[in-house]
Order: sequence, then structure tokens, then C-alpha cells
Amino acid sequence: MKKPLFKSDQLEHFNTDLEKKLWAMVVKLEISLAKECLDKANRTREEPTQWPAGMVWKGMVGSSHSIFFKRARELAGVDSEEYLDLVRNNADAGEIASDIYEESIK
Repeated sequence: MKKPLFKSDQLEHFNTDLEKKLWAMVVKLEISLAKECLDKANRTREEPTQWPAGMVWKGMVGSSHSIFFKRARELAGVDSEEYLDLVRNNADAGEIASDIYEESIK
């Protein structure tokens, strides 16, 4: 069984500014990798109308983004459930991730 990255008591809050900054970097890296996954999907599709059919990041909706976020986490070797648990259970993580995500689609 894989060892979790965080202990359950570490999930509620970040304790330092450094933890917040590191988390922001993780989220930015995830978004960048997700965009690369989208670009690759567009470059390698067999038919011009095959999804994602030339879609760009800022023109997509959240559910489509989540597909590429999942691909990015898989590519990086990050357990999606553990990552999402952190976002759901840590107020700081959720807020930081949401702010950075919203900025990425403007």
C-alpha cells in the first residue's frame, strides 16, 4: 500500500507562508502540465473534428479542464484522490487553487 504524502492532521491548514507558496507553485505546475496535455491532444488527434478539436484552455469549461488536470497528475505520478482530498479538506489549499485556476481561464 502506498504511503500518503500527508498525515490527516496536516490537511486542515497550511502552517507557514512557505507552505502556501509551495502549494501555489504546485497548482501552477499542474495547470501548465494540463495545458501541455491539451496541446498534445490537439496535435495528435486523428480527425479535425475529434475532441478536443482545437479547443484552447480559456475556451473550455471546468469539466473539460478536469480531464486534463487528471492527465497532468497521472503524468506527474501524483495520486489524484490524495491531491483532491487535500484541496477539499484544506481551506487554504482550496482557496489558493481556486484563485490560480480562475486566473488561468481569464
